Amino acid sequence: MKKIIDFDQQHYFAQNQKGKWGFCLAGGRAVVAMQYDTLLALDRIHFNPKDYSMQYTHTNYLIGKKEAEQLLLNLKGETLLKANGIMPRLMGDVVLVRIGTSWGLAKTDGKFLLSASCSEIEWYNDVLALKYEGKWKLFNPQHKNQTLTTSYSTVQEVVNNTRYNQKETFLLVQQDDKWGVLNENLKPIIPIEKEQLKPIVTVNKYSKKKTQFLVKEKNLWGVVDIDNKSILEVAYAQIDLVQWSRTTLNIAQQPLFVVTKNGKRGILNQEGTVVLPINYDAIDFKKEHFDGVFEIKKENTTSQVQWDGYQIVEMSMKP
Repeated sequence: MKKIIDFDQQHYFAQNQKGKWGFCLAGGRAVVAMQYDTLLALDRIHFNPKDYSMQYTHTNYLIGKKEAEQLLLNLKGETLLKANGIMPRLMGDVVLVRIGTSWGLAKTDGKFLLSASCSEIEWYNDVLALKYEGKWKLFNPQHKNQTLTTSYSTVQEVVNNTRYNQKETFLLVQQDDKWGVLNENLKPIIPIEKEQLKPIVTVNKYSKKKTQFLVKEKNLWGVVDIDNKSILEVAYAQIDLVQWSRTTLNIAQQPLFVVTKNGKRGILNQEGTVVLPINYDAIDFKKEHFDGVFEIKKENTTSQVQWDGYQIVEMSMKP
């Protein structure tokens, strides 16, 4: 033997003098003949989003490569599937395979769950997205008996890196010109019935970040949280997000919302409470680096006010 690599206590990979790989029992008997250019384990991979670590667990399957062909084998050496490429990651009983330049999903018994005609693939943690006939199909290895009948025209990942080393991930999806949000189990948490959804992140003074969405329905805007609970009613022609640029515990909550209703402008906080009445002709502020100052105009009078983290106050004039 040229090289030996342990697989478990009962098996090992072996390479002969010709450079070909096989799979042997601990006693030395080959169960997979030494005829493969490469031979590797098909593992289950668990990704931990908190520290980005990977945990690999061996399964009862191997991937053998012969020139331009890869074969899915069991530990008895039986061929279960042939393709041009097999990703070395087992998802439930499903593997990602490539035939030519296109991808598909196949079960370990060789039956295809999704034909190998997908032009693009994307990973969202453990969720796999495959572009199939111009639409995206989502596969979650935690779901059993998936049929992959649902298609989405757009899929976007929304990641909220919360405080205390936590992370929340959601999928913003579009289907038949309507938008909604799925959790990592692909369950709708905001129904796919909104005209538009734009993710924003709010921060409370003593709590973790909270994911919210600007939502549009019947040409009016509002704000909902990740559980589809209304934060601002859908009643405004325009909502401009105001986010504080300075890091200070003196700012109790962010963001603020400058809203337009019936042609007038006002300011609401993230709880929907009015902090400046909606009766101004214009409200301007620094959108890139908000410094707490608003320039407000009513009729022919222009003045400045300041947000102190709790309320709107008259602009203080310091020498």
